[in-house]
Amino acid sequence: MGRYLKETVVLALIGVVTAGSVYLVSQNRALSDQNRLLARQAVEPRAGLYAPTLDAVTLDGDSVVLGQIGRRQLLFFFTHTCAYCRASVPAWNDIAQRLDVDGGLEVYGVALDSASIAAAYAAEQGLRFPVIAEPEPRLAGLYRVSGVPLVLILDEDGRMAYARLGVLESPAGIDSVVGAVRASSTRMAGKGGT
Repeated sequence: MGRYLKETVVLALIGVVTAGSVYLVSQNRALSDQNRLLARQAVEPRAGLYAPTLDAVTLDGDSVVLGQIGRRQLLFFFTHTCAYCRASVPAWNDIAQRLDVDGGLEVYGVALDSASIAAAYAAEQGLRFPVIAEPEPRLAGLYRVSGVPLVLILDEDGRMAYARLGVLESPAGIDSVVGAVRASSTRMAGKGGT
């Protein structure tokens, strides 16, 4: 009977160790996933973050203050070499056209390229909104532009109300941006904003 008891105890210990190992592996995986999420949140734009004010100039020579308190802005970040940006241009133009009636909304393209390259790209692609080229080098870091194409909506409080990184082609994606702009306008109207 002693030998049987020893074998049973050994098997029970192996079972406990195996169960503990499975539990630790699952916890490690969950912590790794959480760590990746936190790392992304540290470098990607998201709703609620403050958008610092920065002076810029459009290709037409107009002065602009990005992130200006009291203004709502829709920003499309792109580069001329990005195939996903090129694929998003028709959606961006559609959004700009649909929101043209929304008073107080400023729509800008922000090219992370030189002015000459941005001007050629804007003409070639038929962009229907003003474009800012060669913004202040700090802009990408302050606005957490870790990739393009990027759509940002800045509300009147100087906060990011919406952020979308990636290609924008689908009608549902277009509607989500338009809806987010209109929702940010409704929130401000409820606060007594314009």
